[in-house]
Amino acid sequence: MVLITETELISQLSMGLKDICEFSDNPEILKTYSENPYFPLMVKKRSPDYVVKPKELEEIVQIVKIANKYGVPIVPRSSGLDPYGDAIPIFGGIMMDLSKMTKITDICPTALDGTFTRVQPGVTFAQLQNELKEVNMRVLLPARLSSSTTVASTYFNRNILFSSAKHNYTVDWAILSHEMVLPNGEILRTGNLTLPESGGTMPHSHGSDFGRICTGSLGTTGIVSLLTTKLKAEPEERKIFFLTSENAKDILNAVKSIVRYSPIEIGEEHISMNNLCLSSLLATNMNEFENLVDQLPPWIHILSLTGKEGWVDCQEKDLMDASSNIDIKPVPELIGASNAPREFADEFSLPTRIDRAFKYLPYNRIEFYTTINQFLEFKDELKAISKQIGYERELGICIIPIEQARSIYVEYDIYFDPSNPEELNKVKELYKAFYSYLIRNGAIINVPHDLFVAEQIYSRTQIYYETMLKIKKMLDPNNIMHPGKLFIEGGLKND
Repeated sequence: MVLITETELISQLSMGLKDICEFSDNPEILKTYSENPYFPLMVKKRSPDYVVKPKELEEIVQIVKIANKYGVPIVPRSSGLDPYGDAIPIFGGIMMDLSKMTKITDICPTALDGTFTRVQPGVTFAQLQNELKEVNMRVLLPARLSSSTTVASTYFNRNILFSSAKHNYTVDWAILSHEMVLPNGEILRTGNLTLPESGGTMPHSHGSDFGRICTGSLGTTGIVSLLTTKLKAEPEERKIFFLTSENAKDILNAVKSIVRYSPIEIGEEHISMNNLCLSSLLATNMNEFENLVDQLPPWIHILSLTGKEGWVDCQEKDLMDASSNIDIKPVPELIGASNAPREFADEFSLPTRIDRAFKYLPYNRIEFYTTINQFLEFKDELKAISKQIGYERELGICIIPIEQARSIYVEYDIYFDPSNPEELNKVKELYKAFYSYLIRNGAIINVPHDLFVAEQIYSRTQIYYETMLKIKKMLDPNNIMHPGKLFIEGGLKND
């Protein structure tokens, strides 16, 4: 690194960045990058020192090289709409806003071409879905995220999909290949992008698959500049069904029976919610929310049958056959919420409803993977922890089965009033207590979005963490890529 005074560094860095692309060091603009609309309480607000908005790959490369030269942190951000505050800088530096990179470079809708599309990191699900309508295709959609989130960040951060019961965990199915700017400014391409003349959508690289290094890395190993992802045909027909129960055990066992009934999956989208979680998706204000909580059954499972008309009929027959031996029967209407079939048909086509609750009842999210039996044990213990801490609200719970319910993905919503400091402190305490308990008892955390969770996980998996750290230091010796995120500054406490 070049040793210069701070004044010289600021001057040279600013001039260098201004020459590359749109640039700002306006304090009012910088402040907007210190915040997140979903109130992640475990993340401290911190403004970047500069914001840059590249439009081309070469501009990203130049910015990364300048940051390396002066040892200045870079935080990549596309929409900033994740519920965790992942793109809030920890040490300031350069905020690389990728929202100007909105090109959809290829759409190949036929099976002969591999049914794929290539998108830049600023492309949102809403933008892509709108383009795909013209060729009767669709992209796999995230569960309980806004359609204004970007495709690349959602997939690379391993967010859960509505269709995970059918398509396994997010990344392996959705990501085919990608282009990534490494922390030294070099460009890494994977899959068929390594040899563009090869065509097709081969997801694997030549030998060891280094392409997966950046999945779940939260911008600490490089900047994704192009993504190739799979497409699916837009269904000719969609039918929504509901199962309801007084308790989680019965609803989950019913779901397991249905998704395991046939080697050909029944339904594409599956999601179970308690009445609080479902009410927050359907209601537009606090009065509607409270009324729905009172009217809805304690547990609801929603499933969507999609495909050609004849294929949907076959799935419906299998669904009825599968449920003939269980007490819970699927029905096309939900008592207490007559608009639910239409709402979920729309939500499975383009998710928009997650933002509703944050306008009248914000929450922070706990997420983990486990089994059905483990979850039922966890559920009782987490309720006891809430009571012990003195958190008086009920919790929202959302569950998505994975691979025919071999495992499940679970989200807990911890609601709070942002104007109540005492409640905010209890939510933070509950957040830590929940994660501490879950990690101690074998829950799998997909991505540690804050340093408390990272320390809890990596103190129990030190070899794994140390191997990650070696790779990080090899790729990013100057530690410019989102420093302080994922990797614990100063090392683990029990080292």
